[in-house]
Formats: sequence, structure tokens, C-alpha cells
Amino acid sequence: MSINRKAMKRGAKDAIRQTKPSPIWVTLALTLVLTLLSVLTLVITGEWAAYMEMFQAALEGVTLYVEPTGTTSVWGWLLSMALQVMSIELNMGFVLYAMRVSRLEKPGFGDIFDSFGMFFRVIWMDILPSLLLGLWSLLYVIPASALAVLVGGYWPLAVCLPLLIPMVRASYGYRQATYLMFDHPEMTCMQCIRTSRDMMDGHKWELFKLDLSFIGWYLLSVIPFVTLWVTPYTAVTRARYFDAVSQDYAAKRPMPESASPEG
Repeated sequence: MSINRKAMKRGAKDAIRQTKPSPIWVTLALTLVLTLLSVLTLVITGEWAAYMEMFQAALEGVTLYVEPTGTTSVWGWLLSMALQVMSIELNMGFVLYAMRVSRLEKPGFGDIFDSFGMFFRVIWMDILPSLLLGLWSLLYVIPASALAVLVGGYWPLAVCLPLLIPMVRASYGYRQATYLMFDHPEMTCMQCIRTSRDMMDGHKWELFKLDLSFIGWYLLSVIPFVTLWVTPYTAVTRARYFDAVSQDYAAKRPMPESASPEG
């Protein structure tokens, strides 16, 4: 199977236009909530006050570094972690929302909170791929660091860059895992990752080219409010890509049976 990128992106635009309330308003609401959570986190850690002091100094033409002096209490740390977890849940919820927009399932603002119903699975799905990619990165980090120590300088870090290719390939192999988690709650997170890897066999370059096709939009995102269109547009397009790949995969083999439930 090969996708028609133009048709897929055109379909995403049509789905966005047909969805009420508009995904642009949902994106704006999500952005405001995530910004509030980020600011609260910075206030708790003391980074907000430090940034404001450095910003004020910069306006006066002075270069100043201020060490954050946030709370070091256990409660402060727990509150900061809770805010970061909420951000993860909401970002994952937006993926689910984009899937429903793509499928014309009449989603609304509340859909971005549906991820909280799979709270621990969502957190684990956020962590697990990062852990696996961290292991893949060792193929680059270990030889590049060793060579840099032996010969000195930073050029070994550039010379060893091709060793990052396996990690990049692996990252594309894991790209459908989150969608699978939402579509197949009976599957464990590791099963979702393994199935995603199988689904993406022969499709990684195809998805890479789809990502590249959004570069122009990402550059335009520096313009205020453009990102309110770009975010749902790219999210819905990728959700449509998942549906296309999963249908092709399902025609070839069934989804694996679930193992023991996992949080």
C-alpha cells in the first residue's frame, strides 16, 4: 500500500471543516490550559521569577543569570510532577480527539480529557517508547563519546552521526503505538509498540516524507495563531494515516491477542 499524500491531507482539511466546534477552538482551549500548567510549574520551581528577573535585566541592557529558587519541599515537587502528568494526559487526549475528528465522530472539547480514563496506560505509553529509544541512542552515544575521549575534540560526534539512523528508524516504527492503545484497549502497551513496529514495516520512509511535507506549515507557525490551524491539521492527517496503515495491516494479519491486563 502507498498513500496519496495530497488526498490524505485534503481529507484531513475536509474533516476539520465539518467538525463542530471547530478543532481550531479546541486547540486554542488546549493551548491555554497547557500554558497555564506550564506557568504554574515554572512558578513552583522558581524558574518563572528567575526568567522575569533576567528579562527585566535584558530590557535594561544587562546580561544577568539568576538561579531559580523554587520550593524544595516534597509537596512542591509532587505538585510540579502532577502538573507535568496532566500535560501528558491532555496531549495524549488530543491525539484521541484528532482520531475522532478524522473519523467524523462529532468530537468536542471534552474528548481531550478522555485520556484520563486510561490514566496509567497513557503515562506508560508516554514513557515506554522514550526508554526504548534511549537504548537505541546508546549505539551512537557510547562509540561517539569513547572516540571523543580518545582523540579529543568534538568532530567524533559529527562523524558518528550515521549511528543515529537505527534510532530514527525505530522511532518511526513506534509511531502508531499511541493510536493502537486507544483503538485496542485490550492490548498491552508493549503489544501496541510491537504491532506498530510490524505495521510500519515498509512504511517508515513513506511517513517520513509525510512529515517533511509539513515543513512549510511549521515555518509559518512562527506567525501568531497560525499554529492553531497547523496543530489540528497535522494531527488529523496523521490520524488518517494511521487508519490507512492499520486497514492495510489488518487485511494481512489479525491483531495479536491480549496478554494480561496492564495499567
